[in-house]
Amino acid sequence: TVRIVEGDPPLEPDTKSNITESAGIDISNTAGQEDQALKKEVARQINVHPSSIRMSEDGNTAFCESMPLNIFPVMITDRGKAKPKIEVGASFLDMETITRYGRNLLGYEQWIGEDLSRGLCERFVRHLILEDPDAFETVRGKNVLYLANHQVQIESMLFPGLLQVLTDVRMVAIADAAHKKGWMGPFNDILYDYPEVEYPSNIVYFDQSNRESMFDILENFKTMIIDEGISVFLHAEGKLGLSCRNPIEVLSSVFIDLAQDCNLPIVPVRFMGGLPVKQMESTIDFPVGYGKQDYVVGRPIFPDELKAMPYAKRRKFVIKAINHLGSPNSKEVPSKPDPDFQEKVKTWEAEKNVSEVKAVMFKVLEQLPFSPSDTTRALINAVTGEAIKTEDNNGQWLKQFADWLFRKPS
Repeated sequence: TVRIVEGDPPLEPDTKSNITESAGIDISNTAGQEDQALKKEVARQINVHPSSIRMSEDGNTAFCESMPLNIFPVMITDRGKAKPKIEVGASFLDMETITRYGRNLLGYEQWIGEDLSRGLCERFVRHLILEDPDAFETVRGKNVLYLANHQVQIESMLFPGLLQVLTDVRMVAIADAAHKKGWMGPFNDILYDYPEVEYPSNIVYFDQSNRESMFDILENFKTMIIDEGISVFLHAEGKLGLSCRNPIEVLSSVFIDLAQDCNLPIVPVRFMGGLPVKQMESTIDFPVGYGKQDYVVGRPIFPDELKAMPYAKRRKFVIKAINHLGSPNSKEVPSKPDPDFQEKVKTWEAEKNVSEVKAVMFKVLEQLPFSPSDTTRALINAVTGEAIKTEDNNGQWLKQFADWLFRKPS
């Protein structure tokens, strides 16, 4: 910034300080201008407004309020030139914050459940995106109803934990009873049995063929919402998708009634990037090609907003809110696949004759991008023939988990 001021010209213009002080040139905003230019370029590259960007002091890391659990590395070359080259690298989840929250919640340090949850998040989640950070702030710390589409099974396990980090409100998911008899039920039962960690169950199962059971579950949820202050998460259609191009079309009004009866804001959620464009013949548990999904969280819909609408329009309004999050369904494509991980999983399935889910779980643990817990290391070593020590409760639990993880399908 240059300012014209009254006064005599400088007598000793041989130093920078004399020039700036005597001639009235103010360079104090230069750094601020560079910072704004950097924010603007970072925002352009990740497609957000510059006002949502915050930079680290060294300018090598960016943070975005609409993606609060992501960290963006920034590479700057040709510093000092008129137009330095700025490149934003691939973002990654802020696992330090996520892990710290989990340890504080459970009152326990690193364990195999933490290792697996963290490994699955890092492998299968790209961004958690808030459509309207300011609006989301109004429901932070409050119990709400999250209604989402459904692409792949693993999102049902990972999303509640990540949202709980942001809201500090326990979330309970409503799931199809069929999952209780599949892999998810036994897997969750084993984790809940870990002897050193105690935490309440976060899944309630219902039988879709028994409509009466749903009403009993909803009545129970009303009690939990009031007494325990929980949030509720469920997939609107109650079934997994077959193509990323298919919008949701079905939503039972009983869930909207639940929100109205309990005065809960409804938060629409859309999972993206996990399914192929071409219609599949059967559902999948992990993002196609083992890529990464985006979890998009929409603007809260408050009870008074729905109450002002005719009853018949409320359901359609919520469906539209979910479908309109992120890019249009007609343009959605799956995320970039990971052929190397695909090959490792396929090889392990063939060698050990185990299911895809168990192969993925083990390979995630085997290839953690951080130092594993002692329990995880003992599990990995068991594959090479090292016996699991079962003298204490932890060892006995690990033997049980290993039996499940390496057991051939019956």
